[in-house]
Amino acid sequence: MQSLTLPVQKHALMKNAMLKSLGYKYFRTLRINYINVIEFFTRKYAPENLFAHAALKVYREKFLAKPQEYFYPNDTENISRILRKMTRHKFRNFLLVDCLNICAGDNRDIAQEILGDFCSVRDRKTFRRIFAHFYDDNNEKLPVLSRNLVKQISLWDSIRNFRNKPTRKILFTALMSAGKSTLINALVGKIITRTQNEACTGRIHRIYNKPINDGFVSTLENNLVNINANEKQFLDLDSDSSEISVFTFFDSYRSDNFRFCLIDTPGVNFSASSKHQHITQNEIKSGDWDLLVYIINAQYIGTTDELQHLKFVRENVSANKIIFVLNKLDRYRTDDDNIPETISKLRANLEKIGFKSPVIFPVSAYAALLTKLEKITKLNDDELDELMLINMKFSKFQEYDLSRYNQTENSQENLDSHELLQKSGVLNLEKFLTGKDLTL
Repeated sequence: MQSLTLPVQKHALMKNAMLKSLGYKYFRTLRINYINVIEFFTRKYAPENLFAHAALKVYREKFLAKPQEYFYPNDTENISRILRKMTRHKFRNFLLVDCLNICAGDNRDIAQEILGDFCSVRDRKTFRRIFAHFYDDNNEKLPVLSRNLVKQISLWDSIRNFRNKPTRKILFTALMSAGKSTLINALVGKIITRTQNEACTGRIHRIYNKPINDGFVSTLENNLVNINANEKQFLDLDSDSSEISVFTFFDSYRSDNFRFCLIDTPGVNFSASSKHQHITQNEIKSGDWDLLVYIINAQYIGTTDELQHLKFVRENVSANKIIFVLNKLDRYRTDDDNIPETISKLRANLEKIGFKSPVIFPVSAYAALLTKLEKITKLNDDELDELMLINMKFSKFQEYDLSRYNQTENSQENLDSHELLQKSGVLNLEKFLTGKDLTL
């Protein structure tokens, strides 16, 4: 699947210094002509390519101060003139790189047609070498190129190489209020799915990682691609679609080792609709995933609803394809609660149901999420207070170092990461998910 990654934010044509040197009017015309050529090849060779059309929309939004002023010349003479002009312009190599990757992608035949159109105007050895770099295995070295162009090619290389990596599909299931959505947000490193109890999702969310941080959250829903989706679009729970795919960069341990798909399912005990339970159970029984992560609320272990769902999972999931996450341990009170005892009690309950030697990750998803959010946004006063209190508790009491309770293959690796993130237990979970093998 296309990762919907578009490295336009770091494009040479986005640099303000160039605007000052060339002048606004000239620079605006240059950008319009640049987009004209990409649209020409999209119309000619990729009329049904959803990514290409969505990329064009983003280029208009990012390149032009007033996107509504963009126009495409419908007469052949004008577009031919623009093509001749741009294939001679100093940005011609940038343009070829974009056209190949946006309009052709991995389709070598379409890429060959685009190359032919470029060379029919002016045959350049550099054009052919750029093509060979992306589509041939002859390892021919590129000629000396500008630093900005080398950077652009490198970004597209990362995107193309990422498409060939194996995909890991991780399904998350839980009762309501277990913190499932908070855990997914913590793994991703941003708010990508709603966490409020009243906003329980009634559809499947598939959350994919991007190979680079292109600055966009992208969506695929009802066969419509939106590369630059806003919060309302990717958090909207009122949509009538049965599922939505969301694409974003993960701030997670070695997440670029694999193409990840985190599958967020509805809470199975949503009293307002039995449909949620059916959606989740059908997704579990489909088996179209590599690992099931079952999240349990540490404050409510052994409820009737929990027992019922655990039995369903036990009957439909192989023992080597499931792990358990004991969440919300930051809510424990030092005088009244005991984390090791809770873990032992949960293990005993799971074994009684039939899960032999269950793998359990004790975590505070909320602590991990706040730690990651603090790096990218300004927390509100309530969040800052909660983060401070959790940090104090986890620093003062050794029992709250949740990383102690589940050692993974890479758990002893020294990382330059926030101490609270390590103690939250989520980092251990990330290491497990990105390990060599998910089989238990």
